[in-house]
Amino acid sequence: MNSRRIIAAVLLVIIVIMIIYPSLSVGTVSVRFDSKGTGSAEHLYITLSMIQFHEAAFDNQTGWTDALNKTVTLDLIDQTNLAESSVKIMVRTGHYDKVAIHVSSASLVLGSNKTDLALSSERYVAEVPLVLKLAEGAQMTLQLSYNISAIQATGTFDTVIEATNA
Repeated sequence: MNSRRIIAAVLLVIIVIMIIYPSLSVGTVSVRFDSKGTGSAEHLYITLSMIQFHEAAFDNQTGWTDALNKTVTLDLIDQTNLAESSVKIMVRTGHYDKVAIHVSSASLVLGSNKTDLALSSERYVAEVPLVLKLAEGAQMTLQLSYNISAIQATGTFDTVIEATNA
């Protein structure tokens, strides 16, 4: 092979790597759950069906990446349960500005009575700056706030989430 062909082949390989690399490079995000609530109950269960991250360069309608697509049940009252429910998620490297959780069900246990709750929303969003680099992990805490009295009065689960980087 002459030197021109070798240079062309090397350049072609570099271009292919530059095109394919961003979509294949991933990092790990460890998501820990926490809760802050008012009122008392034995249990407040929610089932998460998905966690998504939003790429900072896109508008709010696009740029969402499905990161966790399995169900996770959390007891927001039981801090031990929450600590054991942390998840590790593989996400494409990049700059993210929001995280969303999808709640598929919720129930409240008061005494021996368990009540299935309606959902005020199936999706809750929090803003959080996150830069995820190849082979580097990131840690995030999602804190869910709730009010047992309001949940009892309406029969509806509602929360506000705050996301912080650890």
